[in-house]
Amino acid sequence: MQRKISISLDDLIQQAKYLNQLPQLIELAIQSQVLLRSAENQGMIITKSDLQQSADRLRVKYNLLSAKDTLAWLKIQYFSLDDFEALAYFNLVRSRLMDEIINDQQIERLFVDQTLEYGRAVIYEVVFSSWELAMETYYGLLEHETDFLAVLHQYNPQPNSRSVRRQDLSPDCSAIVFACNPPALLSPIRLRKSVHLI
Repeated sequence: MQRKISISLDDLIQQAKYLNQLPQLIELAIQSQVLLRSAENQGMIITKSDLQQSADRLRVKYNLLSAKDTLAWLKIQYFSLDDFEALAYFNLVRSRLMDEIINDQQIERLFVDQTLEYGRAVIYEVVFSSWELAMETYYGLLEHETDFLAVLHQYNPQPNSRSVRRQDLSPDCSAIVFACNPPALLSPIRLRKSVHLI
């Protein structure tokens, strides 16, 4: 005779910890609460018809073509009918909020207004103290007498690319870097006491 095994909520939480899934479950639970609160704060109205359509979409998604299929699926998922309705409600709320975000013209306007903040360029840079040396190196690169990697190693012991925003560079340098069509070798840029080959 088999003994019945009972599993508590604490057992499930412990198992999620063992499988390193608890942080992900907590994050998902927080996201769900934020979505539901946002819908409530916006006064989102969900009609019975809306809820029915959402439930129908779930049935199609999980191939629940009959009441028997639905009940079997609910049993496998440990869902009650109330759980199924709550899932349909949650999916509908999430879908509507996503539609609002995607269709929200304010986001596009904000991005356009903040283009200078978001724009980035990845550059390699060699800094020279002499204009003549920078120009000689530049023409050597144009005529394929050397390559940029060799120049980088010659003048920088540990050459690295760096990701820069417009405000990370001087205004003159920024205007040239962000106007070019990458990948590109820029003609030397003279700044106060240095010449930059980018």
